[in-house]
Amino acid sequence: MPNQKRKWKVSYLGKWLLERVVVPSLLKILEGLVLIFPPVALKRLAFSLGDLIYHLPFFDPQLAKTQWMNIMGEKDGKVVNRHIQQVFHHFALSFMEVVLLKKKGERVLEDLVEKVEGEEFLKKALSQGRGVILLTAHLGNWEVLGAWLGSQGYPTATLVRSPSVPAIRRFMEELRSVMKLEMVERTNLLPVRSLLQEGKILGVLADQYALKGVTCDFLGQKTLSPATPAVFHLRLGSPIIPAFIVRQGEEMKHQITFLPPLDWPLTASYQENIVRGTALCNQILGEFILRYPEQWNWFHRRWRD
Repeated sequence: MPNQKRKWKVSYLGKWLLERVVVPSLLKILEGLVLIFPPVALKRLAFSLGDLIYHLPFFDPQLAKTQWMNIMGEKDGKVVNRHIQQVFHHFALSFMEVVLLKKKGERVLEDLVEKVEGEEFLKKALSQGRGVILLTAHLGNWEVLGAWLGSQGYPTATLVRSPSVPAIRRFMEELRSVMKLEMVERTNLLPVRSLLQEGKILGVLADQYALKGVTCDFLGQKTLSPATPAVFHLRLGSPIIPAFIVRQGEEMKHQITFLPPLDWPLTASYQENIVRGTALCNQILGEFILRYPEQWNWFHRRWRD
């Protein structure tokens, strides 16, 4: 029993130091560096940080590797390791871009967003006056997508789950304020109806496991998936517009793509309509994820028994 108490105290102390000292200090350092380093140097720094995190003993990438192997069908461990290391590079660079965006504001978007396709689908959907459900994923740098929408004057809210680490929570709140985005907690969907009825955009990252979701295929395997887009589309008639942002190569350049509104044949069963709509959302998300697998969040446990 004394050993267990000692281990608990050490674990608690380590967690406290990480959340209260290490993370805030690292954020301050990075916020300072983005103001003085050119993009080429920031890219190199991001890749170095990605490599460092990949090799840290307390960060186990095994979940990401296992999910990659199951979905992508790759069995060669060395090849999988290279892909997951590229995933680390992408997310480290994405975080550096987010810090840059927070410190310098929307003026950096002209450099970060190289091309936008399909914006006419978004404009036409908004013209219907029922708001828009923007379907997207933890793919590319989705925070830059939100920032771009805000910079173009689109009234946008996004469903979020507040980080448990105070420093990161404050950082994200300040970032989304700079991005001109409203935040709606996933645990309280009451404001969603009024937001859509006011003609606003609701951004939904619908690619992660949802305990209260519906069961359907995601990347070829059955799992619980968020039904939020399908539910609000059926209740309010708000169009679902898929939107994705993907990195161009390994550069700090991105392309945003909007797709036509989703539609599916309805049945007499409301629940079946939700399942069909969610399955269609998953299909579209999956197609983009498989095109750019090194830019997706494989660290989330997407499939659970």
